Amino acid sequence: MDRAKGTAALEKAFDVLEPIGVASGEIEGQRLATQLGLPRATMYRLLSMLVDRGTVLPCRHKQ
Repeated sequence: MDRAKGTAALEKAFDVLEPIGVASGEIEGQRLATQLGLPRATMYRLLSMLVDRGTVLPCRHKQ
């Protein structure tokens, strides 16, 4: 992986983790995408990676 791309992905992951960490409950991917100004597809790709690694739990509420 290109170092610059890896750094950018890591920064985005931390950007996603910050609002999750301070949320009082579940927070949905669409809300995070809007809040962070990320495309929905990017947000769900990042969330999927974080869930796969056990860093965050998936939302129990599915639309």
